[in-house]
Amino acid sequence: MTMLPILLAAAMAFPDGKRCAVTYTFDDGLADQYEVAFPMFREVGLKATFFPITDKVGDPKGLKSKAERGTPLMTWAQLKEMSDAGMEIGTHGASHGKYSKMTRQEMLADMRRGKDAVEREIGRRCGSFASPFNAKRGVDGTSVEEAAREAGFSAMRMFQKAAGGAMTAEKMNALVEAARKKGDWLVFMSHGMKRGYDAWENPEELKKHLEWVKAQPDVWVGTFGEVAAYTLEGNDGLP
Repeated sequence: MTMLPILLAAAMAFPDGKRCAVTYTFDDGLADQYEVAFPMFREVGLKATFFPITDKVGDPKGLKSKAERGTPLMTWAQLKEMSDAGMEIGTHGASHGKYSKMTRQEMLADMRRGKDAVEREIGRRCGSFASPFNAKRGVDGTSVEEAAREAGFSAMRMFQKAAGGAMTAEKMNALVEAARKKGDWLVFMSHGMKRGYDAWENPEELKKHLEWVKAQPDVWVGTFGEVAAYTLEGNDGLP
């Protein structure tokens, strides 16, 4: 099942008439997410969640990783424009550092710096957090989930289905169909749209898929924070 670890013991609950939930998430804050993905969601009338690395917002040199070096990153003005259009802006941490090598206090400092930056620059609460490298515990054994709770987040993504590279609309549709049969929450994750890590070979495949999923009356497409809040209501998860 594609969901938060905190949801594994909780029954999936969706709005009336909806058999599954689908969330689209975008990591690292690459500029072509604003240039390519955002217009697709706005045109189709769906929402997505973006997880920028807040220390790097607006950096034209890109990230240190080989796959994304030289790939420009979104600016705060672009992120705010997306937020104003209904997209959710979370955080992938301030530094995207390796939490598995951090202590509790180091993790908390990084989480809070990222959260504060989004709230200061966007003007809206930052409730969703994506664990860098899917780290589950710090060097001192600290649970990343517990640290995220302490830092004030209400939802944390740790498991997802990659969408990029050679992914096609047909494959994405099939994944949604499988989630619909099981009553699951399917969380997609993308990085580069045209360049960068696992960039799409044909970004138009995402647009084709979004048009298809929009036409499915029993599929709920919501931001990460929206779906997490609904499914966690009454359960012992974050916060």
